[in-house]
Amino acid sequence: MISLPVLHSYTGKRKLDLAKARSRERLQQVERQRDQLATDHMALQRECESLRALFIRQQQQQLAFWTGPFMEVLHRDGPSPKTEVGDPGSQATDIPPSPIRYALQGLQGAPPCLVQKV
Repeated sequence: MISLPVLHSYTGKRKLDLAKARSRERLQQVERQRDQLATDHMALQRECESLRALFIRQQQQQLAFWTGPFMEVLHRDGPSPKTEVGDPGSQATDIPPSPIRYALQGLQGAPPCLVQKV
């Protein structure tokens, strides 16, 4: 028969070994999670940089468009004279007159929805 101190020593050692094994497993699991998070973080950083570069490129393209030849043509040609609904020579048959035009003319002839009652 095994003596009591030896038995306690054996069970204590066994418990200690099990605790160490669980601790090692938890450490390995946390290290794997950390590595996965680091990989995900790097991928997100690359994606963020890519989206930022795309946004900047699109902003530059829009700026070039609105300040480039398009605006020069509009400025040179100016707005076409009278292109309103009902004008027989007009290309625009479905486009109503601009509310901005009414504002510039002091709201004379503006539809009632555009006139504020004071």
